[in-house]
Amino acid sequence: MSDEASLLDILTFGRRAIRAAKEKDSFLRDEVAQSAVAYCIGVMGEGAKRLSPEFQKSHPEVNWSDIAKMRDLLVSRVSSRRLERGLGHRDDFDSRNPSGD
Repeated sequence: MSDEASLLDILTFGRRAIRAAKEKDSFLRDEVAQSAVAYCIGVMGEGAKRLSPEFQKSHPEVNWSDIAKMRDLLVSRVSSRRLERGLGHRDDFDSRNPSGD
């Protein structure tokens, strides 16, 4: 994937995250919006990881590694929470938590 395509992902999903979290109070009460923002951050992190080293070096004003690390942190925390709740597989998730929470 090209640097341009990766940047487009970062920009597009960054804007989506901002829209989903625009109103702080409602965002903090809305698990769907929180999940949407987490997904957007994940896509942005993946995009940052795909950027060529040359592109990253030519834009030192952006901390690309922090963007990528945020994605890793989110994935790690979601996986840890699923394990803590005993939700190792999608089938387990559906049968133990029919509401989808």
